[in-house]
Amino acid sequence: MGEVAERHIRVKDGFAFVAMDGDTPIGVIAVYRRRLPDPLPETYEGFINIIEVAAAYRRHGVGRHLVEMAIERCRDQGLCQLRGWSSGDKSEAIPMWKALGFALCPAREHPRGQEVKGYFVAYRLQQTRDRHDRH
Repeated sequence: MGEVAERHIRVKDGFAFVAMDGDTPIGVIAVYRRRLPDPLPETYEGFINIIEVAAAYRRHGVGRHLVEMAIERCRDQGLCQLRGWSSGDKSEAIPMWKALGFALCPAREHPRGQEVKGYFVAYRLQQTRDRHDRH
């Protein structure tokens, strides 16, 4: 899939799935586990570091299948949600995120000091309870 995908795959604290057509990689999703900030005690999410599908294979369900596999892996790991970021130029993916049940939130990121408009996507995997809320 290329150099960009390789930079986003984190083996130590995450996982990746690669979609293949024979011997040719046609899609990739890489997710890493990260702790949410306080005051959420010991709460972890999966964060989609990259999802990419080769142009000739888009709109054929490859991305959807990769995301569904990531949801299951995150659920198996007991994570509270699967979340990601997409720049605004990836608007063709919005129908897929909606169809999969993700919430979308418009946002702005500032990587390397440049403003990039886009949206966060989030899928709730399980309910989390604050330890202080137990009766």
